[in-house]
Amino acid sequence: CGVGLAVVDWPFKSRVAEVLRRETPEAHIRAFLSALARGDLATAEERWALPDWELAEGRSDLLAERRQQVIDELSAGDVQLDSYKVLETEWWRTCCEPGVVNDSRSAGGARVRVQFLDSAGMPRQYTFDVFTLGGAYWGAAEGWPARRWALRDVYPYGEEPLFWRWVWEPQVRYLE
Repeated sequence: CGVGLAVVDWPFKSRVAEVLRRETPEAHIRAFLSALARGDLATAEERWALPDWELAEGRSDLLAERRQQVIDELSAGDVQLDSYKVLETEWWRTCCEPGVVNDSRSAGGARVRVQFLDSAGMPRQYTFDVFTLGGAYWGAAEGWPARRWALRDVYPYGEEPLFWRWVWEPQVRYLE
Protein backbone atom coordinates (compact mmCIF):
# COMPACT_ATOMS: atom_id res chain seq x y z
CA CYS A 1 0.00 0.00 0.00
CA GLY A 2 1.57 3.27 -1.07
CA VAL A 3 1.08 6.45 0.84
CA GLY A 4 -0.18 9.25 -1.36
CA LEU A 5 -0.02 12.94 -0.73
CA ALA A 6 -3.12 14.33 0.85
CA VAL A 7 -4.99 16.59 -1.48
CA VAL A 8 -6.62 19.52 0.25
CA ASP A 9 -9.07 21.50 -1.83
CA TRP A 10 -8.50 25.24 -1.81
CA PRO A 11 -11.99 26.20 -0.60
CA PHE A 12 -11.48 24.04 2.49
CA LYS A 13 -8.01 25.48 3.12
CA SER A 14 -9.34 29.03 2.80
CA ARG A 15 -12.25 28.27 5.16
CA VAL A 16 -9.84 26.90 7.77
CA ALA A 17 -7.73 30.06 7.47
CA GLU A 18 -10.85 32.21 7.90
CA VAL A 19 -11.94 30.30 11.01
CA LEU A 20 -8.47 30.43 12.59
CA ARG A 21 -8.26 34.19 11.98
CA ARG A 22 -11.83 34.67 13.30
CA GLU A 23 -12.66 36.05 9.90
CA THR A 24 -16.16 34.66 9.41
CA PRO A 25 -19.60 36.30 9.40
CA GLU A 26 -20.40 34.56 12.68
CA ALA A 27 -17.22 35.86 14.31
CA HIS A 28 -18.01 39.43 13.27
CA ILE A 29 -21.53 39.17 14.67
CA ARG A 30 -20.21 37.65 17.91
CA ALA A 31 -17.57 40.41 18.29
CA PHE A 32 -20.18 43.14 17.75
CA LEU A 33 -22.59 41.61 20.28
CA SER A 34 -19.80 40.95 22.80
CA ALA A 35 -18.79 44.61 22.65
CA LEU A 36 -22.39 45.66 23.25
CA ALA A 37 -22.76 43.20 26.14
CA ARG A 38 -19.62 44.68 27.78
CA GLY A 39 -21.01 48.17 27.32
CA ASP A 40 -18.15 49.02 24.96
CA LEU A 41 -20.18 51.08 22.50
CA ALA A 42 -17.10 52.53 20.76
CA THR A 43 -15.86 49.04 19.84
CA ALA A 44 -19.35 48.00 18.76
CA GLU A 45 -19.44 51.03 16.48
CA GLU A 46 -16.03 50.11 15.03
CA ARG A 47 -17.19 46.52 14.47
CA TRP A 48 -20.05 47.79 12.29
CA ALA A 49 -17.95 49.03 9.40
CA LEU A 50 -19.61 51.78 7.43
CA PRO A 51 -18.35 51.82 3.83
CA ASP A 52 -15.69 54.38 2.98
CA TRP A 53 -17.56 55.27 -0.21
CA GLU A 54 -20.89 57.02 -0.69
CA LEU A 55 -23.88 54.72 -1.06
CA ALA A 56 -26.45 55.61 -3.72
CA GLU A 57 -29.53 57.66 -2.92
CA GLY A 58 -28.13 59.16 0.28
CA ARG A 59 -28.14 55.80 2.06
CA SER A 60 -24.74 56.41 3.70
CA ASP A 61 -26.31 58.92 6.09
CA LEU A 62 -29.27 56.60 6.67
CA LEU A 63 -26.91 53.70 7.41
CA ALA A 64 -24.95 55.81 9.92
CA GLU A 65 -28.22 56.78 11.61
CA ARG A 66 -29.35 53.17 11.67
CA ARG A 67 -26.05 52.07 13.21
CA GLN A 68 -26.54 54.50 16.09
CA GLN A 69 -30.21 53.55 16.51
CA VAL A 70 -29.56 49.79 16.55
CA ILE A 71 -26.59 50.13 18.91
CA ASP A 72 -28.78 52.19 21.24
CA GLU A 73 -31.63 49.65 21.01
CA LEU A 74 -29.47 46.58 21.58
CA SER A 75 -27.41 48.13 24.37
CA ALA A 76 -30.47 49.41 26.26
CA GLY A 77 -30.61 46.12 28.17
CA ASP A 78 -33.97 44.87 26.91
CA VAL A 79 -32.48 41.94 24.99
CA GLN A 80 -30.20 39.17 26.19
CA LEU A 81 -27.10 39.76 24.07
CA ASP A 82 -25.11 36.87 25.49
CA SER A 83 -27.62 34.22 24.44
CA TYR A 84 -28.82 34.52 20.89
CA LYS A 85 -29.73 32.02 18.22
CA VAL A 86 -28.82 32.12 14.54
CA LEU A 87 -32.03 31.14 12.74
CA GLU A 88 -30.77 31.12 9.17
CA THR A 89 -27.98 32.31 6.93
CA GLU A 90 -28.65 33.37 3.36
CA TRP A 91 -25.41 33.22 1.37
CA TRP A 92 -25.02 35.75 -1.46
CA ARG A 93 -22.95 35.65 -4.63
CA THR A 94 -21.50 39.13 -5.12
CA CYS A 95 -19.70 38.68 -8.41
CA CYS A 96 -21.16 38.69 -11.89
CA GLU A 97 -24.89 38.55 -11.13
CA PRO A 98 -25.95 38.92 -7.48
CA GLY A 99 -27.94 36.00 -6.18
CA VAL A 100 -28.45 33.54 -3.36
CA VAL A 101 -26.15 30.52 -3.44
CA ASN A 102 -26.35 27.22 -1.59
CA ASP A 103 -22.61 26.88 -1.12
CA SER A 104 -21.06 29.30 1.37
CA ARG A 105 -17.65 28.84 -0.26
CA SER A 106 -18.82 30.89 -3.24
CA ALA A 107 -20.38 33.65 -1.16
CA GLY A 108 -19.25 37.22 -0.82
CA GLY A 109 -22.12 38.04 1.49
CA ALA A 110 -24.08 36.55 4.34
CA ARG A 111 -27.51 37.75 5.46
CA VAL A 112 -27.91 36.25 8.93
CA ARG A 113 -31.17 36.25 10.88
CA VAL A 114 -30.55 36.27 14.63
CA GLN A 115 -33.08 35.88 17.43
CA PHE A 116 -32.76 37.38 20.90
CA LEU A 117 -35.09 37.13 23.86
CA ASP A 118 -36.26 40.36 25.45
CA SER A 119 -36.67 40.92 29.18
CA ALA A 120 -40.19 39.43 29.00
CA GLY A 121 -38.90 36.30 27.25
CA MET A 122 -40.37 37.29 23.90
CA PRO A 123 -38.34 36.73 20.72
CA ARG A 124 -36.91 39.69 18.81
CA GLN A 125 -35.21 39.11 15.49
CA TYR A 126 -32.58 41.15 13.69
CA THR A 127 -30.88 40.69 10.35
CA PHE A 128 -27.10 41.05 10.18
CA ASP A 129 -25.59 41.71 6.74
CA VAL A 130 -21.93 40.70 6.63
CA PHE A 131 -20.05 41.14 3.34
CA THR A 132 -16.50 40.75 2.10
CA LEU A 133 -14.17 43.70 2.05
CA GLY A 134 -12.72 44.82 -1.25
CA GLY A 135 -15.78 44.42 -3.45
CA ALA A 136 -17.07 41.33 -5.19
CA TYR A 137 -15.79 37.91 -4.16
CA TRP A 138 -14.97 35.77 -7.20
CA GLY A 139 -14.47 32.41 -5.47
CA ALA A 140 -13.30 29.73 -7.89
CA ALA A 141 -12.38 32.27 -10.58
CA GLU A 142 -9.67 33.64 -8.24
CA GLY A 143 -8.63 30.30 -6.74
CA TRP A 144 -10.82 30.57 -3.63
CA PRO A 145 -8.85 33.19 -1.71
CA ALA A 146 -9.57 33.52 2.01
CA ARG A 147 -12.14 36.23 2.61
CA ARG A 148 -12.06 39.24 4.88
CA TRP A 149 -15.52 40.08 6.17
CA ALA A 150 -17.16 43.21 7.59
CA LEU A 151 -20.43 43.75 9.40
CA ARG A 152 -22.21 46.24 7.12
CA ASP A 153 -25.84 46.50 8.27
CA VAL A 154 -28.03 45.38 11.18
CA TYR A 155 -31.78 45.91 11.23
CA PRO A 156 -34.93 44.52 12.80
CA TYR A 157 -36.19 41.54 10.81
CA GLY A 158 -38.70 42.68 8.21
CA GLU A 159 -37.12 46.09 7.60
CA GLU A 160 -35.31 46.85 4.36
CA PRO A 161 -31.53 46.59 4.11
CA LEU A 162 -29.60 49.78 3.42
CA PHE A 163 -26.15 48.46 2.46
CA TRP A 164 -26.95 45.43 0.25
CA ARG A 165 -30.19 46.30 -1.51
CA TRP A 166 -30.66 42.91 -3.17
CA VAL A 167 -33.33 40.69 -1.62
CA TRP A 168 -34.53 37.14 -2.25
CA GLU A 169 -38.33 36.77 -2.44
CA PRO A 170 -37.82 33.86 -3.76
CA GLN A 171 -36.39 35.71 -6.72
CA VAL A 172 -33.58 38.22 -6.64
CA ARG A 173 -34.84 41.78 -6.75
CA TYR A 174 -33.15 45.14 -6.35
CA LEU A 175 -34.98 47.60 -4.09
CA GLU A 176 -35.42 50.95 -5.83
